[in-house]
Amino acid sequence: MNLRCVRTVIAAALLALAVSWPVTSAAAQDVEEILSYDVTIEVEPGGAMLVTEALRVRALGQEIRRGIYRDVPTSFPRARRLGGPSGRGGMRIRIGDADVFLDPGTYDYEIRYRTDRWMVFGDETDRLYWNVTGNGWGFPIRSASARIVLPEVGRAPELESWTGYEGATENDATSAWDASTRSATFQTLRELRPGEGLTVSVTAASGQITPPTESQRSEWFRLDWGGYVDAAWLILIVIGVYLFMWRRVGIDPAAGPIRPRREPPAGYSPAALGFIENRGYDQSQLSAALVSMALKGAVRIENDEKSRVWTLHNVGSGEGLSAEEAALYRDLLKGRTKIKLEQSKHSTLRRAIKNFKNSLAHQLERDYFVNNRRWFLAGLGVSFVGVLALAWRWRFDIEPAAFFLIFWLTGWTAGVVTIGYRLTLVLRQALAGGGPALWAGALGLGLFSLPFFAAEIGVSVLLLTMVPVHLAVALIAVASTNVLFYHLLERPTLKGRGVL
Repeated sequence: MNLRCVRTVIAAALLALAVSWPVTSAAAQDVEEILSYDVTIEVEPGGAMLVTEALRVRALGQEIRRGIYRDVPTSFPRARRLGGPSGRGGMRIRIGDADVFLDPGTYDYEIRYRTDRWMVFGDETDRLYWNVTGNGWGFPIRSASARIVLPEVGRAPELESWTGYEGATENDATSAWDASTRSATFQTLRELRPGEGLTVSVTAASGQITPPTESQRSEWFRLDWGGYVDAAWLILIVIGVYLFMWRRVGIDPAAGPIRPRREPPAGYSPAALGFIENRGYDQSQLSAALVSMALKGAVRIENDEKSRVWTLHNVGSGEGLSAEEAALYRDLLKGRTKIKLEQSKHSTLRRAIKNFKNSLAHQLERDYFVNNRRWFLAGLGVSFVGVLALAWRWRFDIEPAAFFLIFWLTGWTAGVVTIGYRLTLVLRQALAGGGPALWAGALGLGLFSLPFFAAEIGVSVLLLTMVPVHLAVALIAVASTNVLFYHLLERPTLKGRGVL
C-alpha cells in the first residue's frame, strides 16, 4: 500500500514537470531581455581604455522597437564613440535605424568607444574601477561578463566584483587572472534583474602600468577647466571693450563749483529737472508735474479719504505751464471740469502719461544727455559674437533644447537687471524721504518684479542641468555687463552737467 502511494506521488510530479516545462519556455519567449552582455576592455599605456561591448537581445516590439541605446557609465567628459564627439559627464549611444521597426527575434549589437581617466594612479597601487553593464537597463540580463586586458603587468593584480543595484556589496560573479594574456575575466553566476549591474575592480602594484604623460595631463586640465578659462576670457574681453567705450564717450563732464540754491534753476520745471537727473522717466516726475500745475493755478487736487480716489479739478486755462505740463493738462482736462484718477479712466491716463514722457524726451534727451546707443550696440555685438563662439566651441556638451533657453535667458536677464535697476532707484528715492506715493510705487514695482526674478532663477537652474556651468556663468555675466554699461554709457552733456 505504501509503495503504491509513492508511485502515485512520483507519477504526479513527473506529469506536473512535463506540463510546466513548455509553459515556462513559452513564457520566457514573451519577455524582452538581454541574453548575453560581454565586454572587452583593452587598457592602454597612460590609462586610456578601448571598450567593446557585445550584446545579444531578444526583441518583441515592446520596448525594443528600432534598436537599443547605451548610456555609458562615465563621470568624466572623456567618453566618446570612435570618430564621434565626446559627451558631458556621460554618453548615450544609439544603435538602430529610426525608420526600421524590428521583427520579433534575437539581435546582436556591438558598441566600441574609447574613454580614459578611469585608472587611478597612486603611490602604492594603480586601480581600475568600472561599471561593466551600467544600472540603467529596464530588462533582465541573463549573463554578463568582462575581460580586461592590461598592457604590462608582471604580478597578478587584485580582482574584485559586485553585482546588484547601485551601491550593492554582494558578489555573485567569478573572477580569474590569466598571466599569459595579461587579462582578468569576470562572469556573473546568476541573472541580473532590471536595474542591476556588474561592477569590477582591478588593482595592480604601482609602477607596472605606464602613467599618463604630462601632455595628457595638460589635455585633461584643458578639458576640465578650459571652458572656465574660455568663459573668463570672454567676460574680460566684454568688460574691456565696454571700459574702453566708457572712457571714450561715457564719462560725465567734470562738475562745476557747487553753489547752494534756494530756488530751482530758472526755466526748468520740476519734472524736467527730475528727467535730467535720472536721465530718463520715472513715476515721481508725473507727481511733481501735477503738484507744479496745482501751484500754478491750473488744477486743484482733491483726495477722497473714504474712496481713496484722487480727483483733478480744472480751475485754470493752462497758461504758464511748461511744455510737458501743458501736454498733461490737455490730455487730462481739456473739455472737462474734472477727472478721477481711477481704473475706469485707464486708457485716458495711459495716453496722457505716454505723451507726457514723449514731451520730456523730445525737449531734453538730445540737449542735456547723450545715450551713446551706437556704442552700446557695438558692445552688444561683441558680446553676441563671443557667446556664439563659446557655445560653438563647447557645442557637443550642450543639449539641443538649451540653445533656445540660452537666447531667451540672455534677453530675459537684460530685462530683469533693468527692472532691478529701476527698483533700486525707486527704493533709494523712498528711503531718502519719499512720501506714501513713492513707497506705494516701490511696493508695487517690487511685487511686479517677483515673477520675473522667479523665472530668472528657475530657468537658470534648469539651464545649468542642460549646459556646462561655465557657459551659463558666462551668459549671466555678459548679460549683466551689457545692462550695466547700457546705463553707464549714458552721460550728461556740458549743458546738462551745468543744470545738475
